[in-house]
Amino acid sequence: MIGNQGEEILGCEQSLSNNSSVKRVPAKSRKRFRYECGVCKKMFPSKSALETHMQTHTGEKPFQCPECDKAFGQDWHLKTHMRTHTGDKPYKCPVCGKLFASNSGLKKHSIVHLGEKPFECQVCGMGFVLECDLRSHAKTHNKERPHECSECGKSFKTSSDLVCHVRNHTGDKPFQCLTCGKGFTKLSVLEEHTRTHTGERPFLCYVCGKGFSQSSSLRFHSSIHTGEKPYKCSTCGKAFGLKSILERHKLIHTGEKSFLCDKCGRTFVLKSHLARHRKKHFRS
Repeated sequence: MIGNQGEEILGCEQSLSNNSSVKRVPAKSRKRFRYECGVCKKMFPSKSALETHMQTHTGEKPFQCPECDKAFGQDWHLKTHMRTHTGDKPYKCPVCGKLFASNSGLKKHSIVHLGEKPFECQVCGMGFVLECDLRSHAKTHNKERPHECSECGKSFKTSSDLVCHVRNHTGDKPFQCLTCGKGFTKLSVLEEHTRTHTGERPFLCYVCGKGFSQSSSLRFHSSIHTGEKPYKCSTCGKAFGLKSILERHKLIHTGEKSFLCDKCGRTFVLKSHLARHRKKHFRS
């Protein structure tokens, strides 16, 4: 069927043979982007690219991860995800040497070296380098914690946080150091640990040039220069430069003991206390 102004009408999301969702644009634009999505009007250079895009509207996720229950709409998303299981990080930052599983992750990281903080919290005015960091920070203002641990009743804001927490009860440590064999509940903690072997300090302070092996250590150090302590305890009013330190401090008030010794069953308020306790087992 030929529409007005010579536009050839193509099909929809199922077979691309009907005329309800997609159309070819005029001849001048046919060299590159020929197919238009009838839902969001985005243009694509091929019929297959459009079909792949339509999955964002239909919610279809045909590519299943063989290691976990996650599924993806595109095969390259699955390939990138698989690197979280294999540990493969082919993209390297030319400034600090940090490695990333995806090119998009490297691009986001590169902004860190510019020193700009374009994303500002509308509640407290705090600035962030990345939008994802702002979204994570915004959760500190939101008190809702819908994901509850069935073992101890502790609640979390995200399901991924709950999954990591449950490993404290089960003792599951799926991420293992290839150098010393030590296991960890989180991939990010394994990455931090690996730097104790390599001596890598990729996180640099823009004020004094000091390097750190962990981004959290850099944030804590930066507060020395700025004096900023945005995380305040609602019980006693004490303020901290890092959210993680505030969360650890709160345990003093709650008395919660979520760190379990897999040798004797004793529980501890702080992870550092558990680590110190475990050394007694090793010595004996």
